[in-house]
Amino acid sequence: MITCLQCRGVQAPGFHLGVDFGTSHTVAVLRWPDGRTKPLLFDGSPLLPSAVYVDDTGQLVVGRDALDSARLNPGRLEPNPKRRIDEETVLLGPAELPVGDLIAAVLSRVAAESLRVAGELPAVVTITCPAAWGSRHQRLLVAAAAHAGLGEARLVEEPVAAATYFAGVLGHAMPVGTAIVVYDIGAGTFDVSLVERTAGGFRTRAVDGRANLGGLDLDEVLLRRIGEVYGPADPAKWRALTEPTTRHEHRQRQLLRDDVRAAKERLSRHRTADVLIPDLDREVTVTRDEFEDLARPLLAETVRLTARVASHAGFPRERLAGVFLVGGASRIPLVATLVHQGLHIMPTAIEQPELVVAEGSLLAQGVMAVAGASGSAPPGPAGPASAGPAVASPTPPSPAVSAVASPAAAPAGSPAVIEHPPGGPGRPARRRLFTRLLLTVVVALLAGVALWWIWPSNNDSGRPADRPEAVPVACGLVSRASGTAPLPPGQPAPGPSVAPPDMWERYTDPSGFRIDYPKDFRRFGTGVCFGHTGEGRYLGVDQWQQPDTDLVGYWRQKENQVVGGLPGYQLIDIRPRPQYFIAAADWEFRFDDGTERMHALAVAVLTSANRGYAYIWVTRDSTWESNRPELSRLPGVFQPAR
Repeated sequence: MITCLQCRGVQAPGFHLGVDFGTSHTVAVLRWPDGRTKPLLFDGSPLLPSAVYVDDTGQLVVGRDALDSARLNPGRLEPNPKRRIDEETVLLGPAELPVGDLIAAVLSRVAAESLRVAGELPAVVTITCPAAWGSRHQRLLVAAAAHAGLGEARLVEEPVAAATYFAGVLGHAMPVGTAIVVYDIGAGTFDVSLVERTAGGFRTRAVDGRANLGGLDLDEVLLRRIGEVYGPADPAKWRALTEPTTRHEHRQRQLLRDDVRAAKERLSRHRTADVLIPDLDREVTVTRDEFEDLARPLLAETVRLTARVASHAGFPRERLAGVFLVGGASRIPLVATLVHQGLHIMPTAIEQPELVVAEGSLLAQGVMAVAGASGSAPPGPAGPASAGPAVASPTPPSPAVSAVASPAAAPAGSPAVIEHPPGGPGRPARRRLFTRLLLTVVVALLAGVALWWIWPSNNDSGRPADRPEAVPVACGLVSRASGTAPLPPGQPAPGPSVAPPDMWERYTDPSGFRIDYPKDFRRFGTGVCFGHTGEGRYLGVDQWQQPDTDLVGYWRQKENQVVGGLPGYQLIDIRPRPQYFIAAADWEFRFDDGTERMHALAVAVLTSANRGYAYIWVTRDSTWESNRPELSRLPGVFQPAR
């Protein structure tokens, strides 16, 4: 465990330290007694990677050193401790460590650097946290700061710190009753908040965001495109770069990812940038136009959420003082362009947006002082919520930014977590059917170990039904018995002209459709769902009558209904699928299941018999590419009823 032991008990009364503990990077700004401010530098950069690595001796290594060490053994690395705050412990190699220890290790590095620069530790330490964090997460962060030698830190909401910078440092006029929209896109997350100026300072009125949408995702779409163009020239070498198995391959992958990230950053300043592909010995030139075409769908999602927050609860547009872009990824020129186009407000951008939150926290009023976290308290799991901190203004009990919550039910003064409404009144049941299917598939996948014991109603899979099946909730709920009246049977699909693919089996539904599925899958329950629980792969099918003809619009509507209860939701694309039945559309996205990043593709089709079908394929994101051959077979092995 890293702690700044030499820091304890030594304080400089005139110094103030502001820390932005971020998902991917941590930033710290020191204010001198004369009012000067300066960011602390870690290995020459103001950005300290929030990564933690456990070495062979059990010591925790932080920052760039952690990332470098992980090239040899990535299983010992946690790149984003902030994302693991809901977990009590994290497994790094053979060691199971309290998540508070990982956070304390990062903050210890900050404490040591502030001591080196100032000669003494600051007497006042402020740390920022998301506006939607509850008391448990606040306590954990404050206890970790105390364990790191920073004393009893005070907390400021991240958007409040940004709004304070907007008014106090940039000098924008913000009379009481006005508000700004804080658009914060970092390396790993996107958050947007409506922050109102009050007589006592600033108050966060509404928040929304995506836990897995940031600069790293933009790196990923650029890397994927490079692979699509240049990978086929040598598939084996490209696979080694994207799915490394040796130490050399891990190093080469990191070099490629570093070069892709650097190219993305250069494209914010220049029209072209070069990427060297290791082992393939190819230098690729990427243009800004090409990158913007790839980034546009992800950034458009951030603008959609920003517009939703800006209009929250009918907040008068004339009282908006502006839109403030913060976070390192906001440097991308397309961000300002899309925000301007989407909101018709010219956003405010600055040269170093990653410093805004840390520096703004130095000036913020109404700081939340968290009680019950003394300097000796260990940063382990927090106690019950009833022992919560006293804060200047209450915050919602749920830490999930995208969680469904009713603003009217929130405590007075707390930020409203934007609701993603589940359909409007009077909407036909058929339009809610697949929403329930998809949501229950996903929620059940998140449940992971929950089992639902039932007898299968039939034995269409061809396997013996001589005992009760242990059915994962993921598939136990994927059933037409979930409250929707079954469709009248249609004419069976045309007889098979070919047998199922090798190592696949065929399922024929009583309503007439049929679909083939991998032989290592098993059927669960009474619904049409197959899967392999150990490998995290599932295939579900549902159907409805009188379907929508605009299937792209249908998916967009369903997205609005589903994402509010889906942790880490990240839209990849909603797109038409040409030349497939009468009409078809794909909805591809990622989400978190608590321990795994998942990847899903849902396909909606309209047939000439006026029947609608939707099938969804879900795997772990880490195995998506290796499972692509199976996914590519699905359009050919699905046959609707006539």
